[in-house]
Amino acid sequence: KRVMNWLFKLQDILPQIIAVKHRPGAHNAAADYISRHFPP
Repeated sequence: KRVMNWLFKLQDILPQIIAVKHRPGAHNAAADYISRHFPP
């Protein structure tokens, strides 16, 4: 129950802090390099 309350609070807060936007691979070379050259 405590985890559920925490998740509900995060759902309210995160959209105000984080904006997620799609960037095509050609415009996102740094993230592409990091995801391909370092092991998970």
